[in-house]
Order: sequence, then structure tokens, then C-alpha cells
Amino acid sequence: MTNRADARGRAIDASVEATEDGKLTSRFVYQASGVSNDPKVVAAIDRWANVYGEEIYPTMNHTGLYDDSDPLQVAAMEKLNLAEEALKKLLPNVKFLDGQINFDGGFVTVSV
Repeated sequence: MTNRADARGRAIDASVEATEDGKLTSRFVYQASGVSNDPKVVAAIDRWANVYGEEIYPTMNHTGLYDDSDPLQVAAMEKLNLAEEALKKLLPNVKFLDGQINFDGGFVTVSV
């Protein structure tokens, strides 16, 4: 039976392998699996992860709630929507969750 520390270590190792292969470069990517070697896909995922980590998380004031009366949050959400639209064109059946994307054959999770 594996413990959580072993599972976390494997997840970190997998994430390191993904970035060492020249794939993902965003510092916000925590785990990645099944990411294509296509440079367009890699760039789009990095862009999404960076927007999430640099724009979305800080503007939500650590509450996780979206306030459409806050201009900073509105601008951040517009950037995130653009990044998501780019990914929708490149990844099959992509689904967006809070800090994670799932697609056919893989997923990417960010950590801030």
C-alpha cells in the first residue's frame, strides 16, 4: 500500500520529466500527463498556466470567488478565456476545472 508521500513524489517526478523533455516551462505546472510534443500545444498550455497563476489566483483575493465588478478580475478572466479558447482549438475534448485541464489522453494541474 502506497502512502501519500510516495504518490506525491511520483507526481513531482512526472512533472519534472515533462518539463525536462522541453515540454512545459510554466512554473505553475504541478502535474502533467499525456501532453503532446506539438510546440503549439505546449505553448498554449504554458500560456493558460501562466494566466491562471499570475492573473487569476492573485486577483481572486484567495477567496476563489469571481467578482465581475472588480476590473482586475474581469481583465484576468478575459485573458483566461482567450487562453482557454486557444486550447479548445488544439486539444480534443478539453474540459476546464479550477486549476486543472483534462483532455483526451491527459491532464495538466497547476499549483500556485
